[in-house]
Amino acid sequence: MHDNMITHMEPAVVTSIIEKIDDKFVKMTVTRGKSHDFLGMGLNFDEDKTVGISMKEYIKGAITDFPKDIITRNAATPAAKHLFDISD
Repeated sequence: MHDNMITHMEPAVVTSIIEKIDDKFVKMTVTRGKSHDFLGMGLNFDEDKTVGISMKEYIKGAITDFPKDIITRNAATPAAKHLFDISD
């Protein structure tokens, strides 16, 4: 499965591109509107031409699905001790 996103100010342009893709490949699942879930991100397109991006629900799900015994253990780091030292 491939995830793609097409946006344009004119809905007709998006429709044209979708039709061209559908002619060459299998039918896609298409969503339209101001809010979308895409690759774990919640995208909200606002009237002022800004985009709000949130991964809150994705992160909540990851925390819920994460094995609890791993969270309570310490992990070694591959970072060197001098990682954050500043050299003049």
